[in-house]
Amino acid sequence: MNTATAATRVRSRVALASIAVAAIAALAACTDDTPEPSPSGSGSSSATASSAPAFVPSDQSAKVLAATLPAVQGSAKGTVGKQPATLNVAEVRATAGGTLLTFWFSGAQAAPLGDQGEKSWENQPTLVDVAGKKVYEPFTFTHSRGETYCLCTDAAYARGDAQPRTIYYPALPDTVTTVEVRQAGFDKPISVPVTR
Repeated sequence: MNTATAATRVRSRVALASIAVAAIAALAACTDDTPEPSPSGSGSSSATASSAPAFVPSDQSAKVLAATLPAVQGSAKGTVGKQPATLNVAEVRATAGGTLLTFWFSGAQAAPLGDQGEKSWENQPTLVDVAGKKVYEPFTFTHSRGETYCLCTDAAYARGDAQPRTIYYPALPDTVTTVEVRQAGFDKPISVPVTR
């Protein structure tokens, strides 16, 4: 390759790059944005335009700090994480789209809930319609990494302080008024009324 030809190509590329940069700068300078209104307050307001924000924040700390646990509808003694514990069921609420169980474990000593976590959906409580002879397991979904999770809240430990949890199940028929909540490690099922 000739040195003169190589130099000509380099100059051509530099010239093209310079033209491209100049064109981008010219386009950036040519916008048809309207200028911001002056902050002097000389503008007028429209009666149809709302100046109030759509969401008005308010202090909810008193309500949150005064929150109490829901009443326990039934409980059973058993083991969780190889530690003695109590399973407390607060509510089984049925809606047209599904059923929500609210519950928590409590115990004198902290017991890990790794086997009852969100990735261990098969170890979660089941809802049993005794009259209809049907067992309801939690709804699940597959995470983008390929792991299956239950549609539920999670807790790491069962301990003295209650950590209420919720699990979402398929919808119960309208005729079901009572279900049994069953959990591995707890011999006695907990019979609770269905709230609608």
